[in-house]
Amino acid sequence: MNKKKRIGFFISDKSYVRNFIDTGILNNLCKKFDIYVFLNESFVFDKEKIKNAKLIETYKPPKNDGLHQYANLVSLWNKNYKALSFRRRVIENFDIDQNIFITLNLKKIISKIFKRLIFYSVVFFSLKNIFPIFKKIFINNIEINKDLIDKIKKNQINLVIQPTSGHLSETLDLLNYCKNKQIITYLIIDNWDNLSSKVCYYHQPDYVSAWGDQSKIHGVKFHNLAENRVSVVGSARFNEYFKLRENKIENIFKKKYILFLGSSLPWNENAALQILDNHLNQNKAIYKQIKIIYRPHPFRKIQTNFNCEKYKNITLDPQIANLKYREWPNLDYYPKLISNSLFVVGGLTSMIIESLIFWKKYVAIAYKDEFKRSQNYIFKTRPHLFDLENIDDVYLCKDRNQLENIFLNVFKEYEIIDKKKTDNQRNYLLYNDEKTFEERIVNIINQIIFSK
Repeated sequence: MNKKKRIGFFISDKSYVRNFIDTGILNNLCKKFDIYVFLNESFVFDKEKIKNAKLIETYKPPKNDGLHQYANLVSLWNKNYKALSFRRRVIENFDIDQNIFITLNLKKIISKIFKRLIFYSVVFFSLKNIFPIFKKIFINNIEINKDLIDKIKKNQINLVIQPTSGHLSETLDLLNYCKNKQIITYLIIDNWDNLSSKVCYYHQPDYVSAWGDQSKIHGVKFHNLAENRVSVVGSARFNEYFKLRENKIENIFKKKYILFLGSSLPWNENAALQILDNHLNQNKAIYKQIKIIYRPHPFRKIQTNFNCEKYKNITLDPQIANLKYREWPNLDYYPKLISNSLFVVGGLTSMIIESLIFWKKYVAIAYKDEFKRSQNYIFKTRPHLFDLENIDDVYLCKDRNQLENIFLNVFKEYEIIDKKKTDNQRNYLLYNDEKTFEERIVNIINQIIFSK
């Protein structure tokens, strides 16, 4: 094995501390390769958990994030014909689909007008004949985080690896610098939808690893990445789940329950909960003492005004009640919560995949409600969700009036009998085989090293 390649591993988000350091994955990679670890200085982490690294250093946070995010929006609009989600992401960012004068507050109206003007500048700079000029004058001259680049220079890094959502400013800085210096870049995409909605690369990475065949197709189709440069590795944060699911996992709750999961974008979760609460109340002979455990998304765009006293059969997940807003919980908690539920109901989040890992059926809310960007809107505008139609254990509820019937039908046969079929269908979205996530990453790194 070639250990002479100097690998820089950049951690640029708190969730990657959890997914790669706390899980032990990065430390094990450091046993096999000469890895220099660089982290944002604002992150709290335990150096002992990456003690096998050749070097551990922190870098100063970026100051160019606003410029990169603007450039990314221009790039997304420039390629909006590639994916519906590219177009919708820009529209949502500037609230173009909402009336400027929906409020009588003068400050808010002025703010909306200002956002609209910025949107028009995005559209202008994205024009076919204008974008190359914009890239040359604006994008190529965004000042790169000097401290970040100094780490590469000082340690003579010749392979940069970064877990990323795609549009982190550090990612875009690294791609820009490494492309000019002919340093190999390898991105490990950290979430389900990142290649289909969040970024349109103006400097392409050399290698990319994605969750499953679905996101690999998105990388090739939406980003023009070479097919032989996009690999399928699964996800770091779910690595342990596949081991745990075979075991009996501690139950947090004494009674049987059905799990209800919120999502990050706002929709009327309380109304759905009320429907199900009434349904359970009216059908005690069927459901007995079964309760619904409600878990809002920790990164929800609006604070949840959940009042437990309004419901007779619904309890707020105690762990989320004690969790700070926009704070990721420990990975050890989710398996307990999901695996011991009868089945899961909720929004269109990656928790659908987590539920399938633990062989739990999922009733996915995909109907319209009074929110402008309801779950129905999300379902129709996010390409990564389109394939849910082909997953037998996901029950899409596109009509609010059908929620009770779907819920009841799933309850009557909530156990998944053919687990192998469930795994095969889930594999398209999130890959898993007899190897661990870490072993797949080792194989990819070796392929990159020996291809040069």
